[in-house]
Amino acid sequence: RSEEAKAAFRRRWLGRYLTHHLEHAFLARDAGGQVLGYIIGAPDDPSRDRLFADLAFYRDFAPLCRAFPAQLHINVAADARDRGVGAALIEHFAAHMASCGASGLHAVTAQASRNRSFYARHGFVQEGSCLWNDHVVVFLGRRLGREGAPDV
Repeated sequence: RSEEAKAAFRRRWLGRYLTHHLEHAFLARDAGGQVLGYIIGAPDDPSRDRLFADLAFYRDFAPLCRAFPAQLHINVAADARDRGVGAALIEHFAAHMASCGASGLHAVTAQASRNRSFYARHGFVQEGSCLWNDHVVVFLGRRLGREGAPDV
C-alpha cells in the first residue's frame, strides 16, 4: 500500500478516536517503554453518532449497537502477538467500558479476517453480519458486567 493509503486507513480507523475519545486510549509497553500495542474506542452507540456516519454497516447493526454500544480499535505489534498483550488490552478496556456504563462491547471485522479467532478467545460472539463495500462484515459482541468486571 502507498503511504497515502496507509495514512487514510489510520485516519479512518484510528484518527476519529484520537481526536474525539483519547480518554479511552490505553497502551501496552514493555519494560523498556517500547509500545507493544494499543486499544482505543468509545462507550457510546456509534449508530447514533455522526462521527461514524461514514461506516454504513452501523445502520444495519443499529439494534445490536444498543445492546453492545462500546466499540474498540486494537492493534498489537507483530512481534508482540501471542504473548498476552492483546488479551491484557482487551480485559483492561472491557473493565474500563463497563465502568463507563456500557452494557456491552463490540468489534466489526471482515467475515474472512483471521482476527475473529482472537475475539472469540476473549468472549466475543458473532451477533450479526451484513454486506459492506462488497465484503461481508460481522458484528462481534461481548456483554459486560455491571460492576466493572466483564462477563465471559
